[in-house]
Amino acid sequence: MRNIKTGFKNHTSSGLSHLLGNVIDKLTDNATLFPHLPVPLATLQTLADEYSASNSKATRGSAMAKAARTAKAKEVMKALSATGSYVRMIAGGNAEVLTSSGFEMVKEREPVGPVGKPMLKSVKMTGIVGEVALVWTPRPGARTYQCFRTETDPALPSTVWKHVLSTTRV
Repeated sequence: MRNIKTGFKNHTSSGLSHLLGNVIDKLTDNATLFPHLPVPLATLQTLADEYSASNSKATRGSAMAKAARTAKAKEVMKALSATGSYVRMIAGGNAEVLTSSGFEMVKEREPVGPVGKPMLKSVKMTGIVGEVALVWTPRPGARTYQCFRTETDPALPSTVWKHVLSTTRV
């Protein structure tokens, strides 16, 4: 099921301003799809104008101007979050309706498939008795790697492997 992004904290000031403008434009063009917005379009436009002005002042300005921009950004994010939740409810997962809202779409996950075995890149002595440093190639889709050791010839069918660690690092 398709969805829109409703987290805005990682947006830059200009990115957040651009997103708000895009949402306003698209919702204006699709007013019949979204008739009961929780934040009216006129209020969103006023907020966009105020946020743009606070961005300009903060770019050239003082710590106080930057604090005012931060406060206005929180208002913008709150309005976008409420509007995004409404859009999600109306769309019910319909990608066409979600796209027409102006919000960014969440990237659809694709199945990774079999992860496969990593390839050993290097083995180095560490200077500590019984210890080596292993480095292997990362595998797309792998979340953890399991390391095993044996004290016998690994080619023998009766070899017993002992688990020594699980890690997320390569």
